[in-house]
Amino acid sequence: MKKKGMDLTEGPIFKKLVIFVLPIIASSLLQQFYNTADQMVVGKVAGVDAHAAVGATTYMTNLLLNLFVGMSIGATVTCAKYFGAKDREGIHRTVHTSIALALFGGVIIGIVGLFVSKPLLSLLDTPKGILDRASNYMSLILAGSPFSLVYNYGAGLLRASGDTKRPLYILSISGLINVILNLVFVICFNMEEVGVGLATVISQMVSSVSVVLILIKRDDEMHFEPRRMRFHKAEFLNILRVGVPSGLNAILFNFANLSLQSTVNSFGKEYISANTAAASITNYISLTQNAVGTGIVSFVGQNYGAKRYDRIKKVVNIGLLTLFAVSSVMALVLALMPETLLGLFTKEAVVAKYGVGKALMVGVGYIIFIPSVVYAAALRGMERSKTPMNVNIISICVSRLAWLHLVYPLFEGSTLMRFNLIFVCLPMSWLFSSIAMSIAFYMLKKKFPKTPEKESPTE
Repeated sequence: MKKKGMDLTEGPIFKKLVIFVLPIIASSLLQQFYNTADQMVVGKVAGVDAHAAVGATTYMTNLLLNLFVGMSIGATVTCAKYFGAKDREGIHRTVHTSIALALFGGVIIGIVGLFVSKPLLSLLDTPKGILDRASNYMSLILAGSPFSLVYNYGAGLLRASGDTKRPLYILSISGLINVILNLVFVICFNMEEVGVGLATVISQMVSSVSVVLILIKRDDEMHFEPRRMRFHKAEFLNILRVGVPSGLNAILFNFANLSLQSTVNSFGKEYISANTAAASITNYISLTQNAVGTGIVSFVGQNYGAKRYDRIKKVVNIGLLTLFAVSSVMALVLALMPETLLGLFTKEAVVAKYGVGKALMVGVGYIIFIPSVVYAAALRGMERSKTPMNVNIISICVSRLAWLHLVYPLFEGSTLMRFNLIFVCLPMSWLFSSIAMSIAFYMLKKKFPKTPEKESPTE
């Protein structure tokens, strides 16, 4: 096999994990930076209504997209396993099946989104003053689903082969295009949330075309030929077996979060805007954790295919320590100047004030979630996607819904206090998930076959 990526089954684990994961982290943070620029433009220039309209769509948009986005993990794991096993034909079939699935899913979501955006947002009690604007934005974003999914699947395939740099290059270019178009559409043409949505879709189109061209130009087993794109039964079923539980897990996350969003919506547009601004900050921590998790999926997937169980255990431990260190530093920065950071996203001082409690609770609380992120990624890399799904149904979804519908209504107090109490369910659910996921992983680890230690002391 020609080495266009990185063989993760040999060599020093820490060094390779750092080299492999850093571009993924950079990609995620860069993408969030561009999203931050979007939020700053719409919040500072277009005002509270447009900012709230964009923020009110987040969970519902994710709910519709996440089944197919989650299935991209199935494509990544399947491809990584074939790389570990040195199965060239399996890799080739996985590439063509994955892109076909991405296009199919994107077209379905794009069509459905045109008809259901406004009714679904109405179900969340989105304020009438921003409902039409939120619906227009959501419909536009969902119309770009084919581009979004093709990029996600294509980038996942590249990462499975050990190539994390080119997805970073693609995001660097497309993200810059997104920011420039935002400034043009919002400031020059006064298009507000529609301009932000249009800029996003155009940048996603650039990303998807770029990743497809990279696969077309590959001259190895990753080479993509559009005319050969189809569903190969074995690979398609394996993608579904691993990916559907991951997709359902993401959907269940967002289903619980929809209830949270509905509760936030009842406080009015200033609080919706505050929630959006706080999320724009805490997402930096979340995306860093998810980026490391994404790297662990590919790392574990290759070693699972190569039956290198000794390396799987080591990469999990390294992932835990790395995330604890990085997340703690990021949470400390947030804790030192929360209102200053929130002020970057809004021209309304009261909105920044409202967002402080949520930003601190969630930003610091993400540290609790680290074991769940790492162990779930390892389980998915070993094709055990049902375990994280089952764990999160109870620990995440049930606990959040129980808090929001049974416990939260019992509290009284000021409006701001009741707003902040909404978000107690987040760190609480992360604690439950981390405990359960740790138990699940260690039970599986006991069943690992003994493998010889081949690594050097520099690991």
